[in-house]
Amino acid sequence: AVGFLGTTTGTVWSFQTAPIQASPNALSLESIGGIDLAPTTLQISGGNGQSWTASTTASWDALSITNGTSPGTITLSLSTSKLSPGDYDDTISFTSGAYSFSVPLHLHVLQMSILKMLTDYQRPYIYALQAGNGGLDTAYLLFINTTNEAIENVIPMGQNPTDMTINYGESKLY
Repeated sequence: AVGFLGTTTGTVWSFQTAPIQASPNALSLESIGGIDLAPTTLQISGGNGQSWTASTTASWDALSITNGTSPGTITLSLSTSKLSPGDYDDTISFTSGAYSFSVPLHLHVLQMSILKMLTDYQRPYIYALQAGNGGLDTAYLLFINTTNEAIENVIPMGQNPTDMTINYGESKLY
């Protein structure tokens, strides 16, 4: 390298990257014990028509497809209903030609502790208020789809929310 104070010599490093990329490149998800989490999508991009394979090792996760060509989409399904509260880790391993990389997957399963549930008579949802433990963003609002019985959305609700209501005139949840 050439700088203001002269030339510095050293080792030259050479590397190559995989011809495909997965997005997101890491997953950190939360679920409530006893209820399966809604599927998550990964986008595969890079060299058009580049073939790839993917795999996982845990019994609680599954990929919709395990091989394809870029660009593409993979759906990750998580069977969390039988998992005990705690932390779980797995890796989604990708191979494309001679290149391999992985997407780390972290799952935190919370103890179910529902304070209140509301039925939305205008949409196919039940809203559930998951109790917090007093820490920052430890309480959640769960959107449970009554059609497929999956939690479709989880929104942090702060420390200790105690109540909620639906205002049908404004079409809002408070």
